[in-house]
Amino acid sequence: MKGQLQSRAERIFKIMKERGSEKDAEKTSIGLEAFADNYVETNINFKLKDAGYSLTFAELCQANSVDIPQKYVDFISRSLNIDINVRPDSFEELV
Repeated sequence: MKGQLQSRAERIFKIMKERGSEKDAEKTSIGLEAFADNYVETNINFKLKDAGYSLTFAELCQANSVDIPQKYVDFISRSLNIDINVRPDSFEELV
């Protein structure tokens, strides 16, 4: 992922240099390496967040080292389900 962002930053840098507008010149004046580092740092969090959207609640807990009893994970997972027929009717099953 970082390599892809790095390559994209290099292409963007080149395009901005070729355009040569005052705003572009200001942003590219820091040099390719600093520009690419800044681009990667800015965008990697968005890419990671996008990747996280495809994870289930249980997988998100595991990825973030959150230890929740399976009973609660199952209940919360069903509660977050798009299908309203799958969602629990009440909290009674947690008691």
